[in-house]
Amino acid sequence: MLLQQTIKEIVAQANNLNKYAFEVARKIVMIKEKDLWKYDDVSDPYRGFEQWYEYSGIPVKWETARQWIRIYTKLIVEMGYTPEGLAEVDFYKLRLVCSVASKDPTKVPAVLEQAKVLSYRDLFLAIKQEGMDISACTHPDFEEIVVYKCKACHQYTRKKPN
Repeated sequence: MLLQQTIKEIVAQANNLNKYAFEVARKIVMIKEKDLWKYDDVSDPYRGFEQWYEYSGIPVKWETARQWIRIYTKLIVEMGYTPEGLAEVDFYKLRLVCSVASKDPTKVPAVLEQAKVLSYRDLFLAIKQEGMDISACTHPDFEEIVVYKCKACHQYTRKKPN
């Protein structure tokens, strides 16, 4: 019952994502953290949360929702910013601010102020001029993966189809 009610609220709020993005992100995080999605169907036909999300009826693409969740978790939950305080900054600039927060949280207040007045490109360049490489992973190990994409339905798989 809680899951269905939460999804209804998300669907209603998703129509105005600019206003309700953080509330939508908070609710999606709650569904995931409380494992509510696992109880949606007793047979549990989903291979994971992301697959459940794709079939949930929430009208926000997973990639967009994932980014809002990342921004919500990093800037609001971990760093204590408020949705009202972030409302002046658009989604793409908030992604840059979130990347800065992951690399050097002490620089977030200054970058957030710049994000309110600069274009996305100028903000990106300002961050780069500060010597922060926000686009590169700092982990030492990488592995090569092969992914196959169906030309008809655009579904991806790691296993080579027959």
